[in-house]
Amino acid sequence: MTGFRVSTSKLRKRLASPHRLQAHTGVERDVLQTLQHTFPLLDAPGLQLEGTLPLLAIDDLIYRTIALALCGDVIRSGPAGQGPRGSTKAVIIDELVDWIRANLDRPISLSDLEQRSAYSERTLRNAFQNRFGCGPSEWIREQRLAAARERLLNPRPDDSVSTIAQALGYRHLSQFSRDCNRAFGVRLSDLLRQSRQGMGQG
Repeated sequence: MTGFRVSTSKLRKRLASPHRLQAHTGVERDVLQTLQHTFPLLDAPGLQLEGTLPLLAIDDLIYRTIALALCGDVIRSGPAGQGPRGSTKAVIIDELVDWIRANLDRPISLSDLEQRSAYSERTLRNAFQNRFGCGPSEWIREQRLAAARERLLNPRPDDSVSTIAQALGYRHLSQFSRDCNRAFGVRLSDLLRQSRQGMGQG
Protein backbone atom coordinates (compact mmCIF):
# COMPACT_ATOMS: atom_id res chain seq x y z
CA MET A 1 0.00 0.00 0.00
CA THR A 2 2.97 2.30 0.26
CA GLY A 3 2.81 2.52 -3.52
CA PHE A 4 0.20 5.21 -2.95
CA ARG A 5 2.98 7.46 -1.57
CA VAL A 6 1.30 7.64 1.84
CA SER A 7 3.37 6.95 4.94
CA THR A 8 3.06 3.45 6.37
CA SER A 9 2.40 4.91 9.82
CA LYS A 10 -0.74 6.64 8.57
CA LEU A 11 -2.01 3.49 6.92
CA ARG A 12 -1.09 1.35 9.91
CA LYS A 13 -2.98 3.66 12.24
CA ARG A 14 -6.09 3.47 10.06
CA LEU A 15 -5.93 -0.33 9.79
CA ALA A 16 -5.67 -0.61 13.57
CA SER A 17 -9.16 0.81 14.00
CA PRO A 18 -12.40 -0.69 12.62
CA HIS A 19 -13.83 0.91 9.52
CA ARG A 20 -17.29 0.13 8.21
CA LEU A 21 -17.65 0.46 4.46
CA GLN A 22 -20.65 2.44 3.30
CA ALA A 23 -21.72 0.69 0.14
CA HIS A 24 -24.32 3.36 -0.63
CA THR A 25 -21.75 6.16 -1.01
CA GLY A 26 -20.20 6.88 -4.41
CA VAL A 27 -16.50 6.05 -4.03
CA GLU A 28 -16.85 3.14 -1.60
CA ARG A 29 -19.68 1.67 -3.67
CA ASP A 30 -17.47 1.77 -6.76
CA VAL A 31 -14.55 0.23 -4.87
CA LEU A 32 -16.70 -2.63 -3.58
CA GLN A 33 -18.15 -3.23 -7.04
CA THR A 34 -14.61 -3.40 -8.43
CA LEU A 35 -13.75 -6.09 -5.87
CA GLN A 36 -16.92 -8.02 -6.68
CA HIS A 37 -16.02 -8.05 -10.36
CA THR A 38 -12.32 -8.77 -9.81
CA PHE A 39 -12.36 -11.74 -7.41
CA PRO A 40 -14.16 -14.10 -9.86
CA LEU A 41 -11.33 -13.54 -12.36
CA LEU A 42 -9.00 -15.48 -10.07
CA ASP A 43 -11.02 -18.64 -10.78
CA ALA A 44 -11.56 -18.06 -14.50
CA PRO A 45 -10.32 -21.27 -16.20
CA GLY A 46 -9.09 -19.50 -19.33
CA LEU A 47 -6.87 -17.14 -17.34
CA GLN A 48 -5.25 -20.06 -15.52
CA LEU A 49 -3.84 -21.41 -18.77
CA GLU A 50 -0.27 -20.72 -19.86
CA GLY A 51 0.46 -18.34 -17.02
CA THR A 52 -1.92 -15.64 -18.25
CA LEU A 53 -3.23 -14.78 -14.79
CA PRO A 54 0.06 -13.45 -13.33
CA LEU A 55 0.55 -11.23 -16.38
CA LEU A 56 -2.68 -9.40 -15.55
CA ALA A 57 -1.41 -8.53 -12.06
CA ILE A 58 -4.89 -9.06 -10.66
CA ASP A 59 -3.48 -9.60 -7.18
CA ASP A 60 -1.95 -6.12 -7.27
CA LEU A 61 -5.28 -4.67 -8.39
CA ILE A 62 -7.03 -6.42 -5.50
CA TYR A 63 -4.49 -5.18 -2.94
CA ARG A 64 -4.80 -1.61 -4.17
CA THR A 65 -8.59 -1.79 -4.28
CA ILE A 66 -8.71 -3.11 -0.71
CA ALA A 67 -6.36 -0.31 0.30
CA LEU A 68 -8.73 2.22 -1.24
CA ALA A 69 -11.68 0.60 0.51
CA LEU A 70 -10.04 0.66 3.94
CA CYS A 71 -7.94 3.83 3.69
CA GLY A 72 -9.39 5.73 0.75
CA ASP A 73 -9.69 9.06 2.53
CA VAL A 74 -6.07 8.90 3.76
CA ILE A 75 -4.79 7.92 0.31
CA ARG A 76 -6.83 10.59 -1.48
CA SER A 77 -5.63 13.31 0.88
CA GLY A 78 -2.03 12.24 0.18
CA PRO A 79 1.11 13.76 1.70
CA ALA A 80 0.87 17.34 2.94
CA GLY A 81 -2.67 17.68 1.67
CA GLN A 82 -1.70 17.00 -1.92
CA GLY A 83 -3.46 14.56 -4.22
CA PRO A 84 -2.05 11.02 -4.37
CA ARG A 85 0.00 11.93 -7.45
CA GLY A 86 0.23 15.70 -7.04
CA SER A 87 3.70 16.25 -5.63
CA THR A 88 5.16 12.83 -6.36
CA LYS A 89 5.14 12.70 -10.16
CA ALA A 90 8.88 13.33 -10.35
CA VAL A 91 9.52 10.57 -7.80
CA ILE A 92 7.36 8.13 -9.73
CA ILE A 93 9.14 8.95 -13.00
CA ASP A 94 12.51 8.58 -11.21
CA GLU A 95 11.50 5.11 -10.00
CA LEU A 96 10.20 4.21 -13.45
CA VAL A 97 13.50 5.26 -15.04
CA ASP A 98 15.42 3.17 -12.50
CA TRP A 99 13.17 0.20 -13.24
CA ILE A 100 13.71 0.58 -17.00
CA ARG A 101 17.49 0.65 -16.58
CA ALA A 102 17.34 -2.47 -14.41
CA ASN A 103 15.18 -4.30 -16.97
CA LEU A 104 16.85 -3.57 -20.29
CA ASP A 105 17.32 -7.32 -20.67
CA ARG A 106 13.61 -7.76 -21.40
CA PRO A 107 11.18 -6.18 -23.85
CA ILE A 108 9.48 -3.15 -22.29
CA SER A 109 6.22 -1.86 -23.73
CA LEU A 110 4.29 1.32 -23.08
CA SER A 111 1.64 -0.77 -21.36
CA ASP A 112 4.33 -2.02 -18.94
CA LEU A 113 5.17 1.60 -18.12
CA GLU A 114 1.49 2.51 -17.72
CA GLN A 115 0.94 -0.40 -15.36
CA ARG A 116 3.99 0.36 -13.21
CA SER A 117 3.38 4.10 -12.96
CA ALA A 118 -0.44 4.18 -13.08
CA TYR A 119 -0.08 7.02 -15.59
CA SER A 120 -1.68 7.15 -19.02
CA GLU A 121 0.38 6.88 -22.19
CA ARG A 122 -0.17 10.58 -22.85
CA THR A 123 1.04 11.58 -19.38
CA LEU A 124 4.12 9.38 -19.73
CA ARG A 125 4.92 10.83 -23.14
CA ASN A 126 4.66 14.36 -21.77
CA ALA A 127 6.77 13.53 -18.70
CA PHE A 128 9.55 11.95 -20.77
CA GLN A 129 9.40 14.72 -23.35
CA ASN A 130 9.79 17.36 -20.64
CA ARG A 131 12.66 15.53 -18.94
CA PHE A 132 14.56 13.86 -21.78
CA GLY A 133 13.36 15.60 -24.92
CA CYS A 134 11.84 12.42 -26.37
CA GLY A 135 9.09 9.89 -25.73
CA PRO A 136 9.52 6.84 -23.48
CA SER A 137 10.04 4.39 -26.34
CA GLU A 138 12.76 6.56 -27.86
CA TRP A 139 14.44 6.99 -24.48
CA ILE A 140 14.40 3.25 -23.84
CA ARG A 141 15.97 2.65 -27.25
CA GLU A 142 18.70 5.18 -26.43
CA GLN A 143 19.43 3.37 -23.16
CA ARG A 144 19.64 0.04 -24.98
CA LEU A 145 21.99 1.51 -27.57
CA ALA A 146 24.23 3.01 -24.90
CA ALA A 147 24.36 -0.36 -23.16
CA ALA A 148 24.99 -2.09 -26.50
CA ARG A 149 27.90 0.23 -27.27
CA GLU A 150 29.45 -0.45 -23.88
CA ARG A 151 29.03 -4.21 -24.31
CA LEU A 152 30.41 -4.19 -27.86
CA LEU A 153 33.45 -2.17 -26.82
CA ASN A 154 34.07 -4.37 -23.76
CA PRO A 155 32.78 -7.80 -24.78
CA ARG A 156 32.76 -10.83 -22.56
CA PRO A 157 34.60 -13.90 -23.84
CA ASP A 158 31.39 -15.63 -24.93
CA ASP A 159 29.67 -12.54 -26.37
CA SER A 160 28.36 -12.44 -29.91
CA VAL A 161 26.14 -9.91 -31.65
CA SER A 162 23.22 -12.24 -31.08
CA THR A 163 23.82 -12.78 -27.36
CA ILE A 164 24.28 -9.04 -26.80
CA ALA A 165 20.99 -8.36 -28.60
CA GLN A 166 19.22 -10.91 -26.40
CA ALA A 167 20.82 -9.49 -23.25
CA LEU A 168 19.40 -6.08 -24.14
CA GLY A 169 15.84 -7.22 -24.68
CA TYR A 170 15.78 -7.30 -28.48
CA ARG A 171 13.45 -9.94 -29.83
CA HIS A 172 14.85 -9.69 -33.34
CA LEU A 173 18.52 -9.56 -34.23
CA SER A 174 17.73 -7.66 -37.44
CA GLN A 175 16.15 -4.80 -35.46
CA PHE A 176 19.16 -4.69 -33.12
CA SER A 177 21.53 -4.53 -36.09
CA ARG A 178 19.53 -1.77 -37.78
CA ASP A 179 19.36 0.36 -34.63
CA CYS A 180 23.05 -0.04 -33.87
CA ASN A 181 24.24 0.45 -37.44
CA ARG A 182 22.21 3.65 -37.65
CA ALA A 183 23.60 4.87 -34.31
CA PHE A 184 27.23 3.78 -34.66
CA GLY A 185 27.74 3.79 -38.42
CA VAL A 186 29.70 0.54 -38.34
CA ARG A 187 28.92 -3.16 -38.74
CA LEU A 188 28.47 -4.74 -35.32
CA SER A 189 30.52 -7.81 -36.17
CA ASP A 190 33.42 -5.54 -37.20
CA LEU A 191 33.13 -3.50 -34.00
CA LEU A 192 33.04 -6.62 -31.87
CA ARG A 193 36.05 -8.11 -33.67
CA GLN A 194 38.05 -4.89 -33.27
CA SER A 195 37.19 -4.75 -29.57
CA ARG A 196 38.34 -8.34 -29.07
CA GLN A 197 41.61 -7.66 -30.85
CA GLY A 198 42.21 -4.59 -28.72
CA MET A 199 41.56 -6.64 -25.57
CA GLY A 200 43.79 -9.48 -26.76
CA GLN A 201 40.90 -11.93 -26.97
CA GLY A 202 41.92 -13.15 -30.33
